[in-house]
Amino acid sequence: MVGLQSADTTGPASPARRVIVLGASNATRGLSSLVGAAQRAWGTPLDVLAAIGHGRSYGMKTRVLGRALPGILECRLWDELAQRPPAATAALVTDIGNDLLYGTDVPVILSWLHSCLERLQHIADRLVITRLPLTSIDRCPDWQLRLLIFLLFPGARIEPGDARARAIELDRQLIACAGQYRAYVVQPDRHWYGWDPIHVARTQRSLAWQKYLMPWTDGTGVTPASRSCERWLACLRARPRQWTFLNICRERAQPCARLSDGTTISLY
Repeated sequence: MVGLQSADTTGPASPARRVIVLGASNATRGLSSLVGAAQRAWGTPLDVLAAIGHGRSYGMKTRVLGRALPGILECRLWDELAQRPPAATAALVTDIGNDLLYGTDVPVILSWLHSCLERLQHIADRLVITRLPLTSIDRCPDWQLRLLIFLLFPGARIEPGDARARAIELDRQLIACAGQYRAYVVQPDRHWYGWDPIHVARTQRSLAWQKYLMPWTDGTGVTPASRSCERWLACLRARPRQWTFLNICRERAQPCARLSDGTTISLY
């Protein structure tokens, strides 16, 4: 096992407000803009804890290009939350449809989601769930969706028709699920997506996070976050608490990044 590497944690006092993000590749690709939007919506400095990652599953271990991560339910984020002092907390649960492309049945995904939301409802003052991009998926031809599944989810065995039907059912169940946990539900906009029907285009990420995080602000809106080289580099270099690469277990002390305003970032 590779030993723990410590991030530079010198700087301002610990943040009084916390953000929890559960997701997969959209949250990973847009982490810098997501953190920036969270700062605008929830204030600074922030204690950001995120269980994200390309191909991330809510309930099972996944492997992408030699890198393996535990399911979100089994990661160390939950243990860490139990050890940290209470704080005003906002949470975002996104990329829920990822597990469909692994061929996972809707009831199984919902059971994983319920477990996550059950934990979050006792922690988060504001909880947001994002719906699936159904309009984007619907306009995607079968051959294109099949190619996308082959490229991004190697080994997945699900036909485009089944993927669409399960996505519709999962999205329908999400709405009922959100009501049970007093969560806000936000629907993605169709124009956020290009050729890829499940990943928000780079040019649209800032707009997407602004809309997703609006419920954190009592509807007053999220002003666009300014671009920050410091934030971008910190997110680029950030590594999770534990992951496996080519069957070698690696670990990184958390927080793995601290910004100049005192915001800390921890990945799991």
